[in-house]
Amino acid sequence: MLAGFLASSTFLLEHAIWASASGEPTCEGDIEVFRRWVVEGGMLAAIDDVRRAKQDAEVRVTNDLRMVFGESSRAKL
Repeated sequence: MLAGFLASSTFLLEHAIWASASGEPTCEGDIEVFRRWVVEGGMLAAIDDVRRAKQDAEVRVTNDLRMVFGESSRAKL
């Protein structure tokens, strides 16, 4: 999800920059669309999800192993 938000945000930002540089009358609207997409579109929540997953990575792997192989399992790698 985060990769999709980053890609779409980049395209919206590129368009807003192009509109501003070419003097398009809708430039302010394009900037607002970009701002709303980043703030309200869910990208910040996706970033928080990635942070949370990174913080709990070791615990999650241990729990995953226990769920699949039982209590006495250990990673082979």
